[in-house]
Amino acid sequence: MEDYVTDRVITKVYEGKSGEGQYGPWTAWNFYVENDDRRFSYFSGGKKPKPKEGFLRVNTDPWTAVYLDKNKLGITPLLDHKLPVGKYKITLVNEKQGINEVLSVTIKAGETASVVRRFKK
Repeated sequence: MEDYVTDRVITKVYEGKSGEGQYGPWTAWNFYVENDDRRFSYFSGGKKPKPKEGFLRVNTDPWTAVYLDKNKLGITPLLDHKLPVGKYKITLVNEKQGINEVLSVTIKAGETASVVRRFKK
């Protein structure tokens, strides 16, 4: 596909097909320019796609290692760790303090799920 920049006069414009797509409603517009028999088109409408990811933030006292399944995400404070939307079980571990707690978290699109825990020492 080629891009054209022109200073030619548009001689005819009409609304073409329209529909509903993944990003919302859209409309195709067709137009002709002077001294050219080709039809040009452009699309309007639609919405910005919703994010399919969110963030996890975890802070504990004392510190803990944060695991998702068997994957270590990091040590608290864990700030804005990006995850796909969904439900997860995370494990907070500090062996010296005897901490091993499993929690459920839900990651929502474009949002931050926060977990704050204070364990007895």
